[in-house]
Amino acid sequence: MRLSLVLSVLLLFAIVSQAIPLDLNKRRFGQEHTPKAEATYQRVRDLAIGSDKGKEAGDLSGAMVRALIASAPTCDQQDRADEIIDLGRKFGGKIEKEYIKVAKKYRQLERNTPHVGEPSKLCKKKPRHKELDGLTQAQDPTKVKHKKYKGKKNYAETHPVGGVKM
Repeated sequence: MRLSLVLSVLLLFAIVSQAIPLDLNKRRFGQEHTPKAEATYQRVRDLAIGSDKGKEAGDLSGAMVRALIASAPTCDQQDRADEIIDLGRKFGGKIEKEYIKVAKKYRQLERNTPHVGEPSKLCKKKPRHKELDGLTQAQDPTKVKHKKYKGKKNYAETHPVGGVKM
């Protein structure tokens, strides 16, 4: 009976220790749902109201959210900004100009990073639309250095396509 009690306690400790995350560092998530980000998603959908492009705008809006997540490929945000302009070109006129404004705002939103103070990598390819030349995503403003990046060059200090230095 005592042996089964001891084994039960050991099993419980093993289960609990596996459930506790090993990396207890602060995370930098939630940038895809800031008021600025939400406003860009909504604007993409709103500009398409009353047209046959509503589904396309809705799908693009969802892709825009995913592009700001830390695990998204480096150039996803820029690619979505290009697609926003593509959608605007289908409308032309004032609506196209509005979509270009939205694309510029979206391209400069901060992306999620796995740790506070960790910079997000900059896209090194040239955007398809000249309106996006030189624009990059904002970087984590906390300026807290994560031990993993101590002494290493910050991605935000590199020169992205277009020659802009952040």
